[in-house]
Amino acid sequence: MQETINDPPRRKRFQFHLSTAIVMMFVAGGLMWANVTERREQIVGNFFSNDIPVKVRCDVTELMFLQRTDRDLWQGYREWNYGWPYTAMLYQGIVYLHRNRDMEGWKDVRAQFNYPSLIINVVVALTALFAVWFLCEWLIRRRAA
Repeated sequence: MQETINDPPRRKRFQFHLSTAIVMMFVAGGLMWANVTERREQIVGNFFSNDIPVKVRCDVTELMFLQRTDRDLWQGYREWNYGWPYTAMLYQGIVYLHRNRDMEGWKDVRAQFNYPSLIINVVVALTALFAVWFLCEWLIRRRAA
């Protein structure tokens, strides 16, 4: 088919519409939010009464400690997981928590990266962005036809 003077010029291969770019920006923001939001695990620890270093009860989660009113200090592990859909980074440490939810201190903090999960997360994010791009451009072309 020959192009006439009235036909608009053909679009370049990887050019897309502004509305598609805006939708992709929101999807990318959601994916970033999902990857940097921490998910805290409920790990068991011990709680103490009046800072006496005598164990009162073992295997108490932080939530169970905060629900009780007769204990003053909780010591236990805390884990924070980062990454979506798989955990790509894990923070671990021993926490001392007072009744008023103030942390007294940290001990033995470790950060661990899981590189296979990180690669899977990047592939999932790129696949989601490609799917959004394809769907938006397909809807625009379908409506224009």
